[in-house]
Amino acid sequence: MILHTNKTHSIVLLGLLFHCPIFLAMDQPIKTRTYLSHKLWRDKSIEMSEAQGACVNYFILDDIRFGQELRNKLIEEAEEVVATITTEELIAELADVMDVIEALCTFHAIDPSQVTAMQKQKHEQRGGYSKRIFVETVTHVQGSEMDQYCLAQPHKYPIIK
Repeated sequence: MILHTNKTHSIVLLGLLFHCPIFLAMDQPIKTRTYLSHKLWRDKSIEMSEAQGACVNYFILDDIRFGQELRNKLIEEAEEVVATITTEELIAELADVMDVIEALCTFHAIDPSQVTAMQKQKHEQRGGYSKRIFVETVTHVQGSEMDQYCLAQPHKYPIIK
C-alpha cells in the first residue's frame, strides 16, 4: 500500500490554524485517532508530525501564555527525567530540561551567566547534594522564619503533628 498526499487544507477558525495533509491509500481515507496534546511543542515538531500524515491543530502563544507554558514544559521535562531508566534516556531528558531553561532565559532576557552565578552562590551558602542527605521530617519553632516558610507551602510541607 503506497501513501501519497492527495491535498492539503489550511483553515483559520476561531483564531486557530488547522493545517491538515489528507493521505489516501487506494483512494480510501486512512483511519485516524485524535489525541489531546494541550502543550508547548518544539519548533520543528509540527513539520515532522505532518510529514507522517498528522493533522496538527495549533495556535501561536502570546507573551503571557508563552511564559506560562515554558514553565509547564519545564515540569513536564523534569517528570520525564524522573521516569528515565537508562543513562542514554537520562542524557536525552536532561538535554530537554536544559533547552527549556535556555528558552526561559531567552524569553526573560536573562543572561545564562546570571543563572550560573546564582547556582554557585547557592552552592557556597547551602552546599550541594554530594552528601546525599534526605530529610524525613523537620520540627521548627512556631513563628520562626522556617516555620513561616513551610506554612506558606502546605502542599510541599504538610504539617504532620
